[in-house]
Amino acid sequence: MFAVLLLLQALHSASSVGLDSSSPPQAEALLQDDECQSPSSSESAQCALNALQIERTASEEAGTQEAEYNSTSQRWVLTLYHQTSHSAGKSILKHGFRAGHVGWCGAGIYFAMSAAATSQKIKGPDSHGGYMIEAKVDVGRVKHMPWHCTTSPSCNHHPFAKCQDRTNRGSWLHRQGYDSINFQPDPYGQEYVIFDKSRVVSMRGYSYHR
Repeated sequence: MFAVLLLLQALHSASSVGLDSSSPPQAEALLQDDECQSPSSSESAQCALNALQIERTASEEAGTQEAEYNSTSQRWVLTLYHQTSHSAGKSILKHGFRAGHVGWCGAGIYFAMSAAATSQKIKGPDSHGGYMIEAKVDVGRVKHMPWHCTTSPSCNHHPFAKCQDRTNRGSWLHRQGYDSINFQPDPYGQEYVIFDKSRVVSMRGYSYHR
């Protein structure tokens, strides 16, 4: 209850600085999500406030990207970035994305909010650099997750490839009524994760030097 009261207070404060009724519905949905439910009220409150902060930042960044939102179809298209190798990039442009094998949120397709941020995030066993994919992604209904997403928080102290989630979470996410995941695992910005490549509306690729 304490966590919910804190979140309601934070939502009220956020509305006074720009999150009005015309904002997309993700902020209101935070009260209905279950990822912040914890036996500890302080942990629940912190997770809820972190999710609200991510939502506010996403709204601001989406505004600079001229994001497209349709309230009827729940279509929420963002310009997102994925760095990979030249050969993989050419394959993606030709055949579409394939889910990776491991990650904080499982075996999915990961995007950063900016091209620059991708250089700080290509750390996993499936990550490579030198080629940028700029994609228009329909993230749909977004589930906000804590920094460690579906992986145990203790994984931060071990080699990522050995302990991060290897499960494709697409079905799990769909059963809850969501289309994508938003989380922030590091100081370099948020990430969006999708599990269905058809959510990529369009894309272009170019060489990119870190």
